[in-house]
Amino acid sequence: MFVLIIRFLMKVLERKTHSNVYDYLFGLVRNGQVDKDGRIPFGRIVVEELGVSRPTVNKAVTKLVAEGVLCKKIGQKGTFVSPEFLGSHGWANGGLASKVIK
Repeated sequence: MFVLIIRFLMKVLERKTHSNVYDYLFGLVRNGQVDKDGRIPFGRIVVEELGVSRPTVNKAVTKLVAEGVLCKKIGQKGTFVSPEFLGSHGWANGGLASKVIK
């Protein structure tokens, strides 16, 4: 019984952490705090900054990619803000898009 409770609590904490990373990365996109080419910080940077594991960061990024907020570009290393996301949120003319899409 005790083991089941521990496993349940670990799942709850993992979801909370995953949500925190998701919110953090989405906030970077929303506030235009991405590289000039639209690349988001990933891997070691986010792991160290938020104090979470790499698999937790991967889960959040996977969810953002599935939602169309982020995308992977063939032939380029990294994860980028999706041009479709920018356009669908009215950021295609100025604002964040002017920083990201060149």
